[in-house]
Amino acid sequence: MECGNKKIILGCGNDIREGFIGLDIGDYGQEILRDLRKGLPLCDNSCEHLIADQVLEHIQSNEDYIFVMNECLRVLKQGGVFEIRVPHYEAETAFKDPTHCRFFARETFTYMSRENNWKYGFDKRWVIAYNEVEGVHIYAVLVADKEGLIGTDSIELDKLDVNLQLNVIK
Repeated sequence: MECGNKKIILGCGNDIREGFIGLDIGDYGQEILRDLRKGLPLCDNSCEHLIADQVLEHIQSNEDYIFVMNECLRVLKQGGVFEIRVPHYEAETAFKDPTHCRFFARETFTYMSRENNWKYGFDKRWVIAYNEVEGVHIYAVLVADKEGLIGTDSIELDKLDVNLQLNVIK
């Protein structure tokens, strides 16, 4: 696959969207058939946008989760957007699916940002542009800040190309 300004839906399932490349471990007719835990078959800095809509809760081991998050940062360009939707740990939906093996609180994504001191192996060059509980889900928008140039005050969320149903934007 050639490098360029890619937009990828991770764990796309049947969510095949125009303008986006689908990637999933199962075959839904998407462009990339791949297990995220094996890495993203994409060049460094080749993506401007990633979406993980109800995917991250299916990654079992901490090592795999950290690897996937670091892979997402690797393929995103400076200023690239990573949209995430996961079930909130207090919601029944977090537990009723027997394939869910990871649980999220609103504060979970702070472990990946440069604003903390925890050393768990995450590449912490993320800026959290949005991170809120909306109903039974947590919606997060992380922005790749590989050059250390973006402050949280400088992000204008309404100007980002966001595709999830973020109530604050839509």
